[in-house]
Amino acid sequence: MTTGDFADLVKKMRDAQKEYFKTRSSDSLHRSKDYERKVDEVLSSREKRIKEEREPSLFK
Repeated sequence: MTTGDFADLVKKMRDAQKEYFKTRSSDSLHRSKDYERKVDEVLSSREKRIKEEREPSLFK
């Protein structure tokens, strides 16, 4: 994922969050949580990759 792709994903997440706080609808809440989950997955994957680069496994 490129930096631009990540920025687009974060923008969608923020737009969904703003929509939820404006409407308080369950659909917008679910959409917001879905985008938050996707952003969290990207960040977690990045952290894992950085950790593996710093501490390579002996058993690969």
